[in-house]
Amino acid sequence: IAIETARRVATDHGQGEPEALDAILKKLYMDDYLDSTPTVEEAITRAKTVQRILAEGDFHLRKWLSNSQQFIEAVDPGSSMNVSYSLMSDNETKILGVYWKPSSDILTFHVAELKDIPSTRVGVASKVAGVYDPLGFAAPLVVKAKIKLRELDTRGLSWHDLINPEEKDWWKSWFQAIKVLNE
Repeated sequence: IAIETARRVATDHGQGEPEALDAILKKLYMDDYLDSTPTVEEAITRAKTVQRILAEGDFHLRKWLSNSQQFIEAVDPGSSMNVSYSLMSDNETKILGVYWKPSSDILTFHVAELKDIPSTRVGVASKVAGVYDPLGFAAPLVVKAKIKLRELDTRGLSWHDLINPEEKDWWKSWFQAIKVLNE
């Protein structure tokens, strides 16, 4: 409901600002706004416009994160809520379920270490579901596992039946492949 309300506020109050309207409709997820521009000046202009439009519906963006101190100071001067990351820093912050490294401006994953490979359909399904990827960046890897899970289902394997040794080897290989997401 909150997302739809924010979109409605954007369409009601952002008609004269097509870039900001598009940014709100496409770059606002739950209570996070994630955007990028070629220059700091463009970022400041767009952020202020997005703030103004959303404020019309009593949505107030706060806790800005940026790798530009100039941006932070311009968007919300004097706020103690804001955090700025130096381009020299490699501190990560979580954004939309993935991790952002401001120093290199890349998004990464943290895949948990898998010590025991589950031997049942429910076990591997739970490990596949553990790869949180709301933006779909890991889809090329995850979709292979989902197809394999579907194959187990179509062959009639119940949730707690053991998978055969060949399939277990495939899953070991897949679990090794997803560790690449950490890099």
